[in-house]
Amino acid sequence: MTTRPAAVLLALLGAALLSACQREPDDLRDWIAAQRQAASAPTLPPLALSGLPALPAWDSDAGPDPFDPRRLEPNAATAAAAASEPGALPATEQRRTAEPLEAYPLESLRMVGTLQRGGRIHALVQAPGLLLAVQPGDHLGTNRGRITRITEKSVQLREWVRDSGGGWSERGATLELQEASR
Repeated sequence: MTTRPAAVLLALLGAALLSACQREPDDLRDWIAAQRQAASAPTLPPLALSGLPALPAWDSDAGPDPFDPRRLEPNAATAAAAASEPGALPATEQRRTAEPLEAYPLESLRMVGTLQRGGRIHALVQAPGLLLAVQPGDHLGTNRGRITRITEKSVQLREWVRDSGGGWSERGATLELQEASR
């Protein structure tokens, strides 16, 4: 019978502890409210607007509308003039879709052999994870290189590169046959 009063006492003690855990003390609740209020209302000094340059007045009738979408589209006369300027990239190069080997710098490409197809010589060019047969007129390298000639030992091409003045100029480049390493 002594176990029964101990169980009742233990149950009452447990209920008292649980009821104490359900209520927050008022001082804790007040402290949390004060911390929230202090954190949510930062006090910043007002911005000093002196020292800023004066903005010029814009007159909408003074010139072309800078927001006109037609300004983004070059007209035919402007495009023809730009293409005929020395140092300009030819229009055919600007409109052309890039070929797979143009994603790789010329230094990362290797000529590994040649083959004959239909009386024409093709070069086998290897890029990381890729091997393609190319012919004169195809493009390779990141400088818009166009293959001009293929021999059994090399691929010769013309590349478009930017010069120091920001214009485009053409230069020759060669991709040599890589001998098999032994």
